[in-house]
This record gives sequence, C-alpha cells and structure tokens, in this order.
Amino acid sequence: MMNKSALELCEDFLKNDRAYNVENDIWASVVEITDRLLERRAEMSLVYKELAENYEQSQINAFLDIVLSTAAFWNPRAANEYRAQKKHLIEVNTQIAKVAEKLAALLAKRKELNNSSNFYSNSHYSIVDVIDNASQYNGHYTGFLKQPLESLSGQYDLKYWPSLSEVVREIGNDAMCSEVYSSDSWTEAATSSQRSSVADFFRALFAAIEEHCEHINGVLPLRFKLTDNSLSIIANCALNLEPEEIIDSQIVKGIRQRLRKSA
Repeated sequence: MMNKSALELCEDFLKNDRAYNVENDIWASVVEITDRLLERRAEMSLVYKELAENYEQSQINAFLDIVLSTAAFWNPRAANEYRAQKKHLIEVNTQIAKVAEKLAALLAKRKELNNSSNFYSNSHYSIVDVIDNASQYNGHYTGFLKQPLESLSGQYDLKYWPSLSEVVREIGNDAMCSEVYSSDSWTEAATSSQRSSVADFFRALFAAIEEHCEHINGVLPLRFKLTDNSLSIIANCALNLEPEEIIDSQIVKGIRQRLRKSA
C-alpha cells in the first residue's frame, strides 16, 4: 500500500474533525472553516506540503486545529465584536461610577434626615440588613452564613461596619479605577489594534502558536514557523477573503515586521 500524500494526511485530519463535530452537533463555525479548506484543496496543498516537509503528523494536526479555531473565533469580524464588547464594558463601568456617586450622596442625605429631622423612614440602615434581605433566597447563605453574620452583628454595633453610602461609594470607586483585560492571549492579540483587519487573525494565530509551543508544555516545536506565502494562503482560504481582500506573502511579511517592532 502506497504512503499517503501530505494533502491526504492533512485532509484526513480535517475530515475526521469535521465528522466528529457534525456528529456531536458542536462547533458549527469550525465546520464552516473546515469546509472552506477542503473546498480549496488545490491552494492548501502547498501549505500541507510545507508542513509535511518540516513537522510530524501530530504537530501538523495540532497546527491545523489552531488554524480552525483561530479562523472561527478570532477572525477580523469576531475581533471587531470583541472590541465592541470591551468598549461596552468600559462604558458600563463609567456609568456605574457615576450612578454610585449619586446614590451614595442620596444614602448619606437620607441617613442625615433620619437622624436630624422630625421624621424617619423604616429603610435599610445597616449593611448586615442589606446582606440578609438580599440573600434570603440563597440557600448557601441561609444554611451557613446567616447565623454567624447575625452573631457578628449582635457583637459589633454600627460603628464597626461601613455605612450604606460608603459601600456604594466604594463600588463606584472600584468601577472607576478598574481596568479591562482580555480573558485569553488570543483575544488580547486579536484586539490589540484600534481598527479591524486581517492582521487581527494573524496576531491571534501567532499568539496561539506561541501558547502551544514546547517551552510551555505545548505540542508544537519551539521554533514552529511557516513561510509568509503559506500563511497568506491559509488566511485567504480559511477567512474566505473576497477578491479585493486577497493578501500575499508581502502583506504577511509586513504584518510580521510590525508585530516584531511592537513587541
């Protein structure tokens, strides 16, 4: 029996991965990327040949898996959505800070009126009361924390606890000072620029490759690398770029150079 070609070995992995995802009704976006690579086998065959000449099959499979995931979840459109999410989170924190400052002032004023006017409201006065009422349907609280908290409240009067206005003001200060971070290195890399472009995909791809290299217990060799031409083919096929968006090795080279400078 003749040995299989690089194209056949790589497509065997893609087909098996696709079959598993379809059978288990998962990762529809990954299946879509897989179909693109299979449909454009003539172009991808050059990439498979380079991979086969330099790496073991297990390493090739790992790399193809990275390509599928990156193209599915860290493509330029997805990266743009992640940027919008980050912007939204920053805006929400800003709003929380503003609202908290207003609410803290109102709570402080209510406390003053309760203590100095001829009237008072039967509203929450102690942070312990707030915690207790907010947690009344929390079985973990009622079963484990309620009694110890009530015991502490009985031992230490209000001067030992933060006022409601102080608690709310701290929530506002926290929101104002908080920084927004990406939950993973791929997202951090993909969204590191202000504008969306194919470079988003490459930054995420390079971050994923680095994350899977041997020096951090990954499955890829430490110096795993593909030519700019192969990388451009991968992007054109996996991202299904329009004719006017097609990139070549020179564009990939430029992206690599900018990344090295920024690093």
